[in-house]
Amino acid sequence: PNYDDHWTYEEIVLERAPGVSLGFSIAGGKDNPMYGNNTAIFITKLTPGGLSEKDGRMGPNDILYRVNDIVLDDVEHNEAVQALKNAGNSV
Repeated sequence: PNYDDHWTYEEIVLERAPGVSLGFSIAGGKDNPMYGNNTAIFITKLTPGGLSEKDGRMGPNDILYRVNDIVLDDVEHNEAVQALKNAGNSV
């Protein structure tokens, strides 16, 4: 079955200063699924007062589907971390 009608996709662009954290933690990936066999990359927490919390559009249990041009639907955890680290100031 296709469950696309159960999802809401939102493009969120965060602008950060060089060296500033995006303000969230992630878990999951095909090498370490967070829920059963779901290999998605999940937001696990927001840093209080951080960039993502101030933006207000994302929160725990949201799925991070894409970072700039890198789709994260079937990647290992470390690949998602690297995509975020290498994303630059406009993410």
